[in-house]
This record gives sequence, C-alpha cells and structure tokens, in this order.
Amino acid sequence: WAIISILVAASAVLLSRYGGKGHQSPSLAFGTGTMFDRIAPRYDLINRVLALNLDTSWRRRMVRELNISADDAILDLATGTADVAILLAEELKKAGDGTRPEASGAGGKVLGVDPSASMIGIGREKVVRRGYGEAVTLRIGDARDLKGRHACS
Repeated sequence: WAIISILVAASAVLLSRYGGKGHQSPSLAFGTGTMFDRIAPRYDLINRVLALNLDTSWRRRMVRELNISADDAILDLATGTADVAILLAEELKKAGDGTRPEASGAGGKVLGVDPSASMIGIGREKVVRRGYGEAVTLRIGDARDLKGRHACS
C-alpha cells in the first residue's frame, strides 16, 4: 500500500503542476507538444516511476508482436524520447543479422514523429548513444499532418 500511496501522491503533484485543470476542452495548442517540452528532461524517469518500470516490458512485447522484417519502413507516431523507435531499430537489426527466421535483407528504417522539440532532442541523443543513427530518423511533426514523411527521408 505504501507504493500505491506514493504513486497517487506523485500523480497528484504531476497533474497539479502540469495539467489536471478539470474537464476543460483542449486549447488551440493541443497537440503542439508544449506540455511535453516542459517535462521532457524528466519524462523518462517520471514514466518509469509511475508505471513501476512495467512500461519497458510492454514496449518490448509490443515490438516483438509486430514480426518485423529487416527491410521494413516503420512509422512511430508520438515517438517522444524514442524508446519504441530504438526497440524497433533493435528488431530490424536482429532481422537483418539473421537471428530471426524471417530475415529478408537489410536496410529497414524507423521514422519517429513527435510534436515536442524537446522530446525529439532527447530521443536523438538516445538514438546516437545506442548506435542507431542510421536506422532511426526523428522529426518534429504533427500526426494529423504527415505529408511528405517517409522512413527513408
């Protein structure tokens, strides 16, 4: 119960500080990434704590269930700090290495799109640190307007 109490308290603090203004309609800036720009430096930690670190396992399971082939072009909408994009790149690499039976070639790409410049910035750092700069491209963008967005660009 102590853990649940801590989570409830942390959620209340986050909501009071970064939102939680009742049931108001979204502002015209809804979807621009402004709120996530403010919390980007703390987002990964907050997410792990509030999800009791279970978010990592459901992301891995989701990516495994996709049955990715080595030459797939994958779009990751609302990529945030690129956790899923990085896992997708790992799966592309496994498929290309032949460690998965359905490996068909190489050259698959991931395009991650998110409206928050700060989240994308952190994601780019993580992608480079993990060595997936060739496979993952991160772009600032709106999921409602994807004209001209391609994983290979």
